[in-house]
Amino acid sequence: MNENMKSNDKFALFALICGVIAIPMSMGIFPGVLFGIAAITLGILSRVNYEHFNLNSILGITFGGIAIFLSSVVLLWTTLLLRDPEVMAQLSEIMKMYYGQ
Repeated sequence: MNENMKSNDKFALFALICGVIAIPMSMGIFPGVLFGIAAITLGILSRVNYEHFNLNSILGITFGGIAIFLSSVVLLWTTLLLRDPEVMAQLSEIMKMYYGQ
């Protein structure tokens, strides 16, 4: 195995790791997007000197895309939820109880 294949395999493995980490991190919106972008970028970089995508890079790109989609859904849902006046009133009461004001 030549040196280029070894480095590409590492990029593909890191893409897979970032993609797997990105899925649960997508509930935090921004970490999910960052890990998802990293997974997609590393998955594409693994193919630079390689004739085809291997399974790790394909899975990393897929999981990264899923994480970015989930982060977008969570952001949209949170934005819509916080527009509701009833939810904001409940949140205000919780904050008053927590901070004692």
